[in-house]
Amino acid sequence: MTFAQLSPLLLLKLLSTAALSRAASSLECLSSLVSERAFGPTGGQQVKQVACEALGRLPPRLSLRHIAQRLEPLLSRWGNGPPPQRDAGAALFSLCFSLELYGGDADGLLAGIERAVFVAPEAGPEWHHIQEGCIACLSGAIGGAFRRAGAVDDARATERGGQVAKITEITEEDQVQEGEVGAAKENVDYAVTSEEGFEALERLLAAVQIEGSGIGKRLRGVNVVIGVARALGAAAGEGDKGGLRLLTRQVAPTLIEMASKTGGSREAGPRAASLQALFVCMHGLSGNGGAIVPDTMAVALEALTDSDATVRLAALRLVGACAGGDEGAFTSDEGMLIRLRSALMGLCNMEPSSDVRSLAESLRSLIFPQE
Repeated sequence: MTFAQLSPLLLLKLLSTAALSRAASSLECLSSLVSERAFGPTGGQQVKQVACEALGRLPPRLSLRHIAQRLEPLLSRWGNGPPPQRDAGAALFSLCFSLELYGGDADGLLAGIERAVFVAPEAGPEWHHIQEGCIACLSGAIGGAFRRAGAVDDARATERGGQVAKITEITEEDQVQEGEVGAAKENVDYAVTSEEGFEALERLLAAVQIEGSGIGKRLRGVNVVIGVARALGAAAGEGDKGGLRLLTRQVAPTLIEMASKTGGSREAGPRAASLQALFVCMHGLSGNGGAIVPDTMAVALEALTDSDATVRLAALRLVGACAGGDEGAFTSDEGMLIRLRSALMGLCNMEPSSDVRSLAESLRSLIFPQE
């Protein structure tokens, strides 16, 4: 029975979003059946999980009415009243796929999701579990927007490479002046999009920088960024770095400020989380983040002397990501290297935390092998 229930759902998972969109008019009845599999009282956990994913992969005009039916009552009374129904978590799971694949504001649901991320629920662990699902949804919406924009960005970069090659040929043949070549190389603009995911990220970054924002609010905001960066980093590992590159360019200034004790955050938790988010970005870019290495290393060096061990450990991880990336950008500042050597020696000799001391020793031997 389970195989018979799973088979059509697995077939839906194999279809591309383009194919599903083309067939949308003939999938109207099927969307109701998939919704019943996902949220109905019968069926095993495996079937429900696959059905939730399949529902989220359907075009939004087919899936969102089923998802909204479960989520709108929950989001309208966020954090209050009786515990959420079990199908609310399943609906969030479906919405994650829809937002990541198709973008948009999910018929207004995204605004409620954003509010749920930043407003701490007043009652029960069930609400906190749902809030984690909302964080995943917001991460999916933002990550999907950057993934799509990154693909356009990479395509335009390829086009720009062709233009530069042509310019080089002209330069060799017609002796075009260097300044003219430089201007021509820069005459390719990046994609500009008003996708809801971009706007959601702008609102999120503004929210975590508001003076007086609580620790929990800041942590949840940074956790959204970490979730986005991890997803885009996985794509970067397969050669698709465009989305992560765009994300890092957008979030790095805010994260660097929050990670600095002289910046927007004094508490250890948000500072360590911001350093972790920078680490995920730099590690995923693996050599393509040279432009922000100086500022990133400056805040990491400051954090190495923090009184909290979690902050020092996060800072060391960030140092490792920078050192393992763009070697030219990392080694170009001799003064920074001198300060780093001194900081690592201090941690190796005097650090009370065994985890911090062990990582400091490893980094010292890797970055300064001659010592």
